[in-house]
Amino acid sequence: MATSRAVQSLEAVIVVMYTSQDVSEEMSLHYPQLYALGVRNTFFSHSVFVLTIVEGVFAAVIIYFIPYCTMQQAIQPDGRGLVDHKTFGVVVQSALTISVILRVSSKMFIDVKLQQMLHTHQCS
Repeated sequence: MATSRAVQSLEAVIVVMYTSQDVSEEMSLHYPQLYALGVRNTFFSHSVFVLTIVEGVFAAVIIYFIPYCTMQQAIQPDGRGLVDHKTFGVVVQSALTISVILRVSSKMFIDVKLQQMLHTHQCS
């Protein structure tokens, strides 16, 4: 069980690692503006870090509290409580997995569109 959770946690990282590619050396010398954002620390500033932390906490609260509030008063037809730790954990893990898949797929979609625009710009 722990191994499958570790694999699920690493899936997104592995997919991005194998699908993301850098441009060739010639292309980087021909288009130095590709690296201008990195030189100016646009993606690694304190404000971006704080925004990322806030977004992560917000997502975690949503992923935890929506199932918690939904399942809190749930009862079976015979009157017993429906929720135990295992059921709640499966629901939260499913929500987290869906959230990560959507996040990674949206990032990959944006990267693919950016690469298509660069390729179109190269060919013209």
